[in-house]
Amino acid sequence: MKMSTKGQYSLRAMVALAQVQQNQEEGMLSISQMAKQTGVTVRYLEKLLRSLKAAGLVETTRGAAGGYRLAKPAECITVGQVLQVGEGRLEPVECIQSDGRPCDRKKSCAIQYVWQRISESIHQVIDEMTLKEVASQTPDENQSVI
Repeated sequence: MKMSTKGQYSLRAMVALAQVQQNQEEGMLSISQMAKQTGVTVRYLEKLLRSLKAAGLVETTRGAAGGYRLAKPAECITVGQVLQVGEGRLEPVECIQSDGRPCDRKKSCAIQYVWQRISESIHQVIDEMTLKEVASQTPDENQSVI
């Protein structure tokens, strides 16, 4: 399983917002500042942030002092929620996806057990890990998230 740039960059953007939230009361970040901090183009960030806003994870404020901020405290947003917006349901193989096409070999496939266990492990980690936890892994507030 390989994470797409959409998932990776969505997580970068959200961690940048979580870091700002930790360091500033208002927690607002302009898109140009975010682009500089994350190494993602403004145009691509705009696309990602629209999806994150539609999912209720990001809020925007217009104007000179405007920008983006987390819609909830960083400790209330999980990595899994962010990746779900960017990637959809993360599964190591298509045959165990609940919304995928049914697997012809489901009843006789012993390997499906392996894929299911891998999936459960991935989801246990990403659904418990919060943005606050990830943001705290970058010790210097001026250090980029990449």
